[in-house]
Amino acid sequence: MQKLFSIGEVAEILDISKPTLRYYEQSGLIQATKDDTNGYRFYTIEQIFTLMDIKFYRQLGIPVKEIARMIHAMDLAQVTEVLHQTLQQVEQQIQRYQEMAEQLARRESLCWE
Repeated sequence: MQKLFSIGEVAEILDISKPTLRYYEQSGLIQATKDDTNGYRFYTIEQIFTLMDIKFYRQLGIPVKEIARMIHAMDLAQVTEVLHQTLQQVEQQIQRYQEMAEQLARRESLCWE
């Protein structure tokens, strides 16, 4: 029999709040198994890995609706395109932060002159 993890266990393992896990379920990203007697949610190890992917995509700033499309409706080429676009956005953010760091360093050096 496959081990099931409670919503609390999954929240702790992934450092995600219980309301966030419920939101992901409501959004169609994941479907927990519910105990009919008490309504508790349980997750399989496979679902935990899917949640790890979801958490990673959210950290990249990909919207929940886009993640749902990636999981359920897109083929590999479409998923690759979304990831490529996200990579470009991250690289642009890195460039902006590098430019801001350089400006800060210049201003700081002016303070010591």
